[in-house]
Amino acid sequence: MHADEHWGSQPWYEAPREDPEVPEVYTYTDAMSYDPGGEVAFHSSATAKTWRLQVYRDGLEPEMVHEVDALDGVFAPTPPDAYRNGCNWPVTHRWRLPSDLRSGFYRVISSCERANGGRFVQHHFSSCAQWKGHGVRRS
Repeated sequence: MHADEHWGSQPWYEAPREDPEVPEVYTYTDAMSYDPGGEVAFHSSATAKTWRLQVYRDGLEPEMVHEVDALDGVFAPTPPDAYRNGCNWPVTHRWRLPSDLRSGFYRVISSCERANGGRFVQHHFSSCAQWKGHGVRRS
């Protein structure tokens, strides 16, 4: 299934088309959770020439915390065993998290323009944990 198809029409999974005629971008991060001050490596594959990366702290009023326009599109095929061994796509962007970044759920949005004026949008999620107190992490 592709991101712009109806999710209820079949068993749901998301996969790139890998068609150079259909601009898309897919992104994942090197971890699901980060500490403030850590570095995030964004791995991507794109059939679009350029794409945009946005990171929002999610909530009632989402707050944009990072944005990069016009990243170069780099295509990397998805291996047939990606479900087991990962995609191993190249790092296309790195971001050093601010040391004062608040704990929360962060939404990573990758998007690109399509020839018909539409926009392809893909979402990825991660979190930032900031632990205060006596250096003890609580779960």
